[in-house]
This record gives sequence, C-alpha cells and structure tokens, in this order.
Amino acid sequence: MEAAQLDRSVSPPGSCLITLAFRDSNATGAAAAAQPPAAQVLLQVDRALLWHASPVLRGAIEDTCSGNGGNGGSDPQGAATPPTLTLLGDSAADWQGVVEVLQDATSPISWDNVGPLLRLADKYDMAAVRRECVSFLALHAPQMSLTHPLACARNPLCAASLVEWHVLGGNCNSSSITAAGDEGGAGGGAGGGGAGGGDSSSSSSCGDGTADYVATISAALTAALKPLGAVVKVPKTCKPTSAGATAAAANTKKLKLIRYSTKVRGTARLILEQLTKLTQHPRYEEAVAKGVQRQVTAALLACLKDVAAR
Repeated sequence: MEAAQLDRSVSPPGSCLITLAFRDSNATGAAAAAQPPAAQVLLQVDRALLWHASPVLRGAIEDTCSGNGGNGGSDPQGAATPPTLTLLGDSAADWQGVVEVLQDATSPISWDNVGPLLRLADKYDMAAVRRECVSFLALHAPQMSLTHPLACARNPLCAASLVEWHVLGGNCNSSSITAAGDEGGAGGGAGGGGAGGGDSSSSSSCGDGTADYVATISAALTAALKPLGAVVKVPKTCKPTSAGATAAAANTKKLKLIRYSTKVRGTARLILEQLTKLTQHPRYEEAVAKGVQRQVTAALLACLKDVAAR
C-alpha cells in the first residue's frame, strides 16, 4: 500500500486536457449546487503542466482523472469532454494569468494582478508563478512610492507585505494548503489555506531563486522609510588659518547646516504625513504584514529620537 502511494506521488501523469471550474468557497450544499453551470467561467489546461507546477494540486488532479473525483463525460453529440477540477474561492481571471505564466506566454503580470497571482502561487505552491511575481515587483521597485494607495502593490508597504506573507512566511519550506478532493462538483475540488508571516527584512529562505528579488523589494521599503531616520550631519569645512577665517568658516558651516536640516526635515515631514494617512487607514492592521508594521514603527521612533536630540 505504501509503495503504491509513493509511486502515485512521484509518477507524473500523461499530457491531456483538464477543465478548471471555479466556485465560491462560501457556497456549500444546495447553494453550491444552485450555481448555474452556464454562468461559470471554465479554463482548460494540460494536466501534466499543472501537475508539475503545483505539488498541492497533484492529489486532486489524480483523483479527478482516475475517476475518484469524477471522470470526463461527453457532450450531446457524444464527443468526449475533459474531466473537471473545481477550485474553491479562486478567480478565473487570476487563473488565466497563472496559466499564461506556466505556458511561458508573454507575461500577464501587472500592478493590478501581481497580488492575486502571488496569493495563488502561495496557496498552490507554484514556484514558477511565485518567482515571476517577485521578479516583477523587484524590477519595478523604482516605481514604488508611499503616495500610492495602501492596497496597491506600487506602495512599498503593500509589496513588502505580499513578500512577507507569500514568500518568506508561506510555502518556502512547506505547503500549508491541502487539496480537498471531496469538495468537487463535476470533478475534484481544491482550495484552502493561508500563509504565515515573517519579517520582511529577512532574506528569502526559499530555494527557488527569489532571494535577490526579495532583497530588492526589502531595500525599496527601507529607502522609502529612510528619510524618517535621517540624522543631520555637520558638513565638513576646511581648517581655518586665522581668526577672521575662523568666524567666516563658522558662519558658512551654520548656513549649510540650516539648509541641510531644512531639506531633511521637509522630506521627513512629507514621509511622516504619508505614513500618518496610511497607518490611519481602517484596514491598515490587516492590509500590512506584521513585520512591515514593525519596520514602520521603528522608522517613526527613529524620527522621534532624532527630533528629541536637536
């Protein structure tokens, strides 16, 4: 029995089409059955491609295609139809992006869908999709700014939170998601899960080539918060050679210090206003990962310490 299970876990299936259907995860029993099939958006994908991409879905794919979760049927003309795998709580539009990434098509990843795609990559442990999403965030890090909405990945708080939840604290070491083969409608079903949370300033421990990308995103967050902790440094001046030169040098030094201080304070004040608005957002606690929140708090305390020391 154990040998049979082992063979099943390591033997990839042959190439054939499988249909992906999507159902509201909150719909159960009669409510789920009442969802009209005509209203569902279905996607077809090569089951071997999906099997290799997602260790989490392998059991559900095998159950669906072997008959335990529902075989394909036939249309009114008698033509064979692919078996159906029902995915709970997922979006067909997001999965379309996943399929395009897996098929090495032109990258569909954008600021609008990088978050949902990264969540799916985490949920189903799809390393290729996770890598593409983190790569997109890292390559576009120069476009990140605290001026963007809290829920937008162009805001470094959001980008760093996505990394903390779905890369550092998610499926780097092991998957927390299991396929629910008994939830299927016309076929098998899969869904579940969530991700843990680490510190977004940590290095990625995933062995999937995302460490450098994660470091770039972390650096973008650090750069966005850095003005808060800026310390006013005394500009260096030449050593005076006479009493008159000493007074002139002191005045020049003071003027440069005032200008430098004004610039730093102005930048810090702007960042402080942006962070105040973001942290007062009603969904801040749930929209920003705990590690990112700690970094924001540390930056604000550094700013307060700097002001108190003046």
